[in-house]
Amino acid sequence: MIWVFLIVVVIMVPEVVSILMDSRLARAFAARIESGVRQDSAALENRIQWLEGEVERLGQTLEEVRAEGEFVHRLLADAPDEQGRSVRDPNP
Repeated sequence: MIWVFLIVVVIMVPEVVSILMDSRLARAFAARIESGVRQDSAALENRIQWLEGEVERLGQTLEEVRAEGEFVHRLLADAPDEQGRSVRDPNP
């Protein structure tokens, strides 16, 4: 029985290894190793500045969306109901 197991393992291991080596993950890992992990400080500083600018831009966009949401909320709150009365009208 152990001979059958050894034969199956010997036949399957190269196939499994070849499948793993041809995967996207293995290719990405190989590309990372080939390109090197070190980056010069100028490139890293440029990337950090770009990311800070993007965060700033996203913050401004978020504020604009929040203001638009508040505007729509006020419009809907002031909209008349089916009977023509304002929703905020205290006198029913």
